[in-house]
Amino acid sequence: MDANSATILAAILGAVIGGPAGFFIERLVNRPRLKISYAEAAYEDIYSFSVGIQQNMMRHVYFADFVGSQVSWSVKQRFTGNLFSREELRIIRELSQHYMELQNQLSDRIEKEYLPVLKQGDAGVDGLVAELETDYKQNYNAVLSDDLKQNREVVVSRLIALCNLSLARIDLARRWLDQFLKQVEEFLKHGRGTSDRIIIRISLGNSGYQAAIIKTEARLLVGDRTFRTPMQTASRPWESTETRRPSQFYVVEPKAFSVVEFLLDENLNARADLDQLREDLQRGVRVSLQTLGIAGDTAASHSFLGQLR
Repeated sequence: MDANSATILAAILGAVIGGPAGFFIERLVNRPRLKISYAEAAYEDIYSFSVGIQQNMMRHVYFADFVGSQVSWSVKQRFTGNLFSREELRIIRELSQHYMELQNQLSDRIEKEYLPVLKQGDAGVDGLVAELETDYKQNYNAVLSDDLKQNREVVVSRLIALCNLSLARIDLARRWLDQFLKQVEEFLKHGRGTSDRIIIRISLGNSGYQAAIIKTEARLLVGDRTFRTPMQTASRPWESTETRRPSQFYVVEPKAFSVVEFLLDENLNARADLDQLREDLQRGVRVSLQTLGIAGDTAASHSFLGQLR
């Protein structure tokens, strides 16, 4: 039965019964039914690198372009903001292996094919024009084939310098990438983000035939302590769009299911209380999350063993 069918059925029942009782039946059939079926405490899924690694990778534009061409999100944006998710790091690690293979192939080709021919300086140089034309144009703003005809010795020395420069850049970029990937491996092995902020992640469902409206701030009860937990609609600046701008309320559509995160924010709770809560969650403690209706009443609640891993 869909929402329209339920509304029609409720209206028929209301008309048959009539009066206040009929109105009550209609409201009862159509009312939203919120339920939290799962909840967990976790560290925020944010990974940040040291300033040195961040700056090196921001300069490694070829790598960012390579990865960016194969994913739907902006790699340069992640490096600039220095904010990554675990899944993004996993994808970057996989793509970086292919990138390194391509760079190693280019390095071998320069060392074994280009440089030996250029150092001989014979007619074989002409066979490299098509492959080196673009790099020459970018560095000297001239046409390689034309310059070879005018002063072959000078142009060949330029090409040798360009090849050596390319090898040096590849080597430097390889060292930058090695440092980055070593840190990525540590992050993924450790299994938690670099942020110490704690989130409560819940699965929230509405089995009713009306939309449910809850506040974007919930309550977390731990013993006799109560923590304010605002809903986290965007953990990174670029995730916040006009369609997801901050609001006091959140709508759970009929027959819908959502995964929602609430943040234990130090701006709304005492730092000492959050530090104590972190210690409790590391050991494991029974907690209860309450989502709130428009009037501040409990819309749905769920008690669970909170334990940080």
